[in-house]
Amino acid sequence: MRVYEEGRSVANQAAVLYAVRTRAPESRVGFAVGKKLGSAVVRNRAKRRLREAVRLLWPVIKGGGAFVVIARRPALDMPFSELLRKTAELFRRAGFLKEKDPRVRALLGAKGQSGRGRTEAQRPAGGEAKA
Repeated sequence: MRVYEEGRSVANQAAVLYAVRTRAPESRVGFAVGKKLGSAVVRNRAKRRLREAVRLLWPVIKGGGAFVVIARRPALDMPFSELLRKTAELFRRAGFLKEKDPRVRALLGAKGQSGRGRTEAQRPAGGEAKA
């Protein structure tokens, strides 16, 4: 309950993150999915996908926090790489991502972008401007 009452919430298309600082050196995380999202099978799949995204991000999440991650419908269908970026964006906006850690760039791409901008494959060849 403390996470909801005293914590900060940030949201994007994939999920909502409630975060609060704690005195403990380690962090804790919980996952929730509303019944509106679908059957138990669908809700469990959403939790599994978010749990895996947070597991991959855990080494670059600052200690001393308690988190609740609530899935939204787009988290079911978006590619996992995008879900990972969106989840990292939530922790960054909440102030719990170790942004200077080189693993953040490794997980999120060369510039640590959250899905914005063009990739090399999307850029016009030879630096030509697209008309």
